[in-house]
Amino acid sequence: MQNEIMQTVRYALDQQHFSQALQAAKQAVEANPQDPDAQLLYGDVFLEMENASKAIEHYQQAAALQPACAPAFFKLGNAYELLEDDQAALGQYQTVRRLDPANAQYKGRHGKLLYRKGAAAGNPNFTAEGLRLMEQALEAGATDETVREQLALACFDNAMTIWHPHPENPGEMVATEPAHLHHTRQQLARIRQLTDGSNLAITARLAEFEQHLGELEKREFTGYKYILKAPAIVGGLFLLFGFYVFGIALLAMAALYYFSQIRPVYLSNRQMLRNNQRPPFIIRRLDAMSEDLSNIWFFGSLTDIFFMRFMFRFVFGAIRYSMVILMLPYEIVKGFMVNYQVMA
Repeated sequence: MQNEIMQTVRYALDQQHFSQALQAAKQAVEANPQDPDAQLLYGDVFLEMENASKAIEHYQQAAALQPACAPAFFKLGNAYELLEDDQAALGQYQTVRRLDPANAQYKGRHGKLLYRKGAAAGNPNFTAEGLRLMEQALEAGATDETVREQLALACFDNAMTIWHPHPENPGEMVATEPAHLHHTRQQLARIRQLTDGSNLAITARLAEFEQHLGELEKREFTGYKYILKAPAIVGGLFLLFGFYVFGIALLAMAALYYFSQIRPVYLSNRQMLRNNQRPPFIIRRLDAMSEDLSNIWFFGSLTDIFFMRFMFRFVFGAIRYSMVILMLPYEIVKGFMVNYQVMA
């Protein structure tokens, strides 16, 4: 008779017929108040109805009737979690782990609470132990969705752990190396393994991370337009006057410089983080020369002044372009090595 009543309760819970389940569970407890299984089932009905306080009463009675009843302490932990009392829930999970240390489900819930406690307190020992227990639980076949979701959230926490803190924006992390992006992609791949897409918050956050990584990998021209312009203009002039070999060579150098200066955003972040914004040698020398020449004054008639200024700009413009072209191979080689990761 008792078994039939308990089967009725479980069937009613499966169908979410809570009033029927509650009535049958109450009948089971009244028929045998010393039966811990009946007390557990009565507590389950209240827990399904999200009445955690009443569920705790019956789980405690089941634990008092059978002190070695691991499910009673486990369900007490579930109820305390529903009340958002993680400390009390953690105590119940520690008890149930002592009673049944091999149970994967118990191990996963214990790990979840340990990780949350460690994350809140900034305790790496708790977070590491929590991660270990959750992973072991999943490997052992635990199917608790809350554990999988907590492990996915932990992967989000770990996704940027090796990135650098932004020097000016507290709380913001900056990727500067290919290894940073690779590490983050590994964590996102693990999240996709853990979740099925039903958790919309995790799915949305996953999409945000993917978009951010895509933006970091975008390549853009970061060179100096003046350096690009010099070989292009001179090469065009050579072609115009029939010096095809020199013209083609200079235009090819301009193209090579352009492609050598295309870098992903994460490398620009590296430059920003190291405060390494110094212009290349060519630009520094040209700027210094321009500053020196700006102090030269000409005296004479207005016509002489305009003529001298024209000659001055023509001659020293030619010198500037010549300096750029002479130093351009160095800038091309350096650009390919840095921006395409031949060297770190």
